Amino acid sequence: MRFLNHKILLLILAIWSNFICLSSYPIEKKRVAIIQIVDHPSLNLVRDSTIEYLEQKYPKDELVITSDSAQGKISLVSQIAKKRVSENPDIIVAISTPAAQAVKASDQRKQIPLVFSAVADPLGAKLIANTEKPSGFITGVTDNQPLEDQALLIRELFPQLKKIGFLYNSGEINSVKIIERMHRLLADIDQLDVTISNSGMIKTAVDKMVGSGVELIYVPLDNTVVSGFNSVIKLTKKHNIPVITTDPDLVAKGAIACVGNGYKDVGLLTGEIVNRILKGESIKNIPVRSPDAPKLFLNVKMLKEFGIEIPKSLVEKCINC
Repeated sequence: MRFLNHKILLLILAIWSNFICLSSYPIEKKRVAIIQIVDHPSLNLVRDSTIEYLEQKYPKDELVITSDSAQGKISLVSQIAKKRVSENPDIIVAISTPAAQAVKASDQRKQIPLVFSAVADPLGAKLIANTEKPSGFITGVTDNQPLEDQALLIRELFPQLKKIGFLYNSGEINSVKIIERMHRLLADIDQLDVTISNSGMIKTAVDKMVGSGVELIYVPLDNTVVSGFNSVIKLTKKHNIPVITTDPDLVAKGAIACVGNGYKDVGLLTGEIVNRILKGESIKNIPVRSPDAPKLFLNVKMLKEFGIEIPKSLVEKCINC
């Protein structure tokens, strides 16, 4: 009996020892690197919503997330991309077209899954060749704006509009593609393109538009213009020229209106894709996603300041009125 008890005791000790070893074995953490081109409310909301989604799926001790901003500098985003690629994380999330292009160019081995986000035209940016069936190591979420709805909004608010100005950085492919489409959608209206390469050129650009008789300025989701948007609004108010945009967050900063995607939805979709890849799903089986329903945003205060009558139909559709 004593011998039997001794054997049972040894068995219990062995099981306990194995339990201690297993419980002390370090948990393999998932590593996600997030890179964005600039700190901006829309892109920050994408980042924060992506992190929010992932933190709901993983305990803190199982997830490591790094986040970098290039502060609007193309040379810096390339340096950041190379650094993060060299660290070989499980996934890189690139927010904005320049960030995604920098990561793709830096990952020569094409072994790290790249999830882009807030990219209007991933095909035009040459990130992927097919949105439904991504090949290789890239997929993501597009914030492709409903430009047909944008054009209709402009016509509804400005039925007598004679000349529109487009303000953007011609070095940002995302902006170029949007403006090209808006040219076609508003082909019957006189148009003026004024491009800038840094936010310090905004005053000269606005002055040129004022001198050319522009009645409305259109701003795409352009990182360069956005970084100096407060200056845009200050100058355009002085000359009584309203600004309309593709970026919902700029409406709160003085733009009069926007039909666009909510960037929290963009971030949550990004987090969902990242989670699927971390769980082992092949990136080839994950098509590019986009938010389902664009929303109308109006800055009622600014519209009234400009003396623009707001059709009742628009107020009924507006989600922030």
